Amino acid sequence: MPGLLYHSAATVIKYLLIGAGHGSASLSGDSWPIFVGNEPSTPDEVITLYARNLFHKGKDHRGEVSEFYGLDLRLRASEYALGDYKILSIKDYLDKVNNVRVDVPSMTSVGVVVPGATYSVANFTRTGTYRGTTHYLHLGKERSQTSGTDIVPVSQREIFTFSGKVNLRMI
Repeated sequence: MPGLLYHSAATVIKYLLIGAGHGSASLSGDSWPIFVGNEPSTPDEVITLYARNLFHKGKDHRGEVSEFYGLDLRLRASEYALGDYKILSIKDYLDKVNNVRVDVPSMTSVGVVVPGATYSVANFTRTGTYRGTTHYLHLGKERSQTSGTDIVPVSQREIFTFSGKVNLRMI
């Protein structure tokens, strides 16, 4: 049944990207760790996924409800060229996703056990436009509000992002 998932769409996409070699589990120590909902201050190269709205598309000809889960992907890199290459490779991969099986392991958080589950990711569609295209945005260097009205870079790390919606179901 649509909408009933053990894990957020962001968590499912995390394991989709890990399975495709675009990142690693948060605590594994490998390159490009992927986090969900919270971005740590280290390492420099990191991918963070955020779940967004649920888009209700309606019913198909069989009467099945069709829903899409919103998702934001944020990528941080130590250098522009590295971040640009990485976000383009992720974008290109997600554009080609077509009925991919994803296994998400069980997780324990604050004493609550969330069972593992298998999902089918039907597709990913980028949303939002920038200059008429559904591309990605380079947001520049990391910034933070200072005590005055000026916003100044807090590091030399580059930030990239794009948004989309994913059609998936638990199988």
